Amino acid sequence: VSQSRYCFWSSIRIKIVQASQSPTSNPNTTPKAIPVTPQPVNLNNLETFDSDKIYVGDINYSNNAITLIRKFEGIRLTAYQDSVGRWTIGYGTLRIPGGLGLRAVRKGDTITEQQAITYLRRDLAAFQSIVKNNFLPKNVEGKRIEFTQNEWDALMSFTYNLGPGWSKVKNPSGLRKAIISNDYKQAADKLLMYVKGGGRVIQGLVNRRNAERTLFLKK
Repeated sequence: VSQSRYCFWSSIRIKIVQASQSPTSNPNTTPKAIPVTPQPVNLNNLETFDSDKIYVGDINYSNNAITLIRKFEGIRLTAYQDSVGRWTIGYGTLRIPGGLGLRAVRKGDTITEQQAITYLRRDLAAFQSIVKNNFLPKNVEGKRIEFTQNEWDALMSFTYNLGPGWSKVKNPSGLRKAIISNDYKQAADKLLMYVKGGGRVIQGLVNRRNAERTLFLKK
């Protein structure tokens, strides 16, 4: 089962990929954070990038983000109900093509692995667009925000799991503040604070946050 289904902010993801929104979902709510001790993670299976900084308006996720997401989300090719009863398929997908547009996943739906990857990329692109916009100069007091490819891929995995709300301009998270302050070490540590779901620490989220932090800091 996808670990994101146990994450409080999985409800935020629905707002981007699902037209009908849950009345209890609140994109302006910052999830409660708790500290976790950093643990190194082996990322030898990922592509290697240099440490050059790239302007947020020009950067895009690489296959490393997809690899990390697939590793921790897990895949289901037949529709299943997540922990709160939503019909889900693939890598946590909630809407698939149907009719003239997208429709909600329904009981009995099946897809191929390639379709699951396609839907993952579609949803991640939507999240990426939101995060990029929230860090453009007009939304960060004229500053030019830049990331390395590793930093950005880590943030995209994080965002696919929690939703893009952490990057919002109003009521910003500590992670956003650290990035704007050019304190990327603190930003990496902030990733470790989001490991709770259903009122308890989820080991799968601890593992994921550590992997994302390791990638974020990778040179």
